Amino acid sequence: MTKLRIGVLGTGGIATERHIPAFKHVKEAEITAVMDVNTERAKETAKKFGVEHVCTSLDDMLEKIDALLITTPNKFHAPAA
Repeated sequence: MTKLRIGVLGTGGIATERHIPAFKHVKEAEITAVMDVNTERAKETAKKFGVEHVCTSLDDMLEKIDALLITTPNKFHAPAA
């Protein structure tokens, strides 16, 4: 079975404390890419959770994922979606 590849946009507290750890318990999915305006924080998150890709643009990320989890502040959700 192929796992659903999940990308995470925004690597702040809600992503690192709630969403990403929760996906570690979902056998059918895995976090394969992260992106944040703070690239260093995205790199740290990728290292901490064993995420393969740190992306610097949504276009780059979309090539590596099947679904996107938007964990940015609410006011930034619509442009990303």
